[in-house]
Amino acid sequence: TGSTKPAYGLEFSVDSFQLRFGGYGQELMSFHPMEWIEALGGPDTHWEGCKRFPLVCCFRLFPTGDGRAGNLKLSAEISSITNEEFRRALVQRIRAIKSEMVQVPLGVEAPSKGYKNFLQESDVHIDDIWDDREVKNKMALLLRRFRPVSDEVASILPEYKRYGSAGGNE
Repeated sequence: TGSTKPAYGLEFSVDSFQLRFGGYGQELMSFHPMEWIEALGGPDTHWEGCKRFPLVCCFRLFPTGDGRAGNLKLSAEISSITNEEFRRALVQRIRAIKSEMVQVPLGVEAPSKGYKNFLQESDVHIDDIWDDREVKNKMALLLRRFRPVSDEVASILPEYKRYGSAGGNE
């Protein structure tokens, strides 16, 4: 079709970090590290209560009042997992990750329709939000900082494959 908008599921990488595009809105772009998807049984696994996947990462852009500068924030979120046992166990394991970037909010163990971010120290200032190169460079910087946390999350995810079921989420 001539559209330049990326399609859901498109795979891309930053440095050697393999990622899968989720979706986007005006000031948000979601994605999943491929290691997470593979560790949980692949992209066609269904998760009770989840739109697509039990965890999701997002970039959010927050323009400042002048509309020129802004802040870019990377979040890693626990999605709306309705299986209490799965949610509680996953939250406890993520909470145990030793990183200054990981801070799981209290009360996240309870089933919820909302998404809960477990990252902190994950934002950067952007001088010109209209400068694609600056935005891409800052995204890459945040992804490099996040990679060790992502790798740790990926290492615990195989324990939770049993909560998924074959079939698509689409």
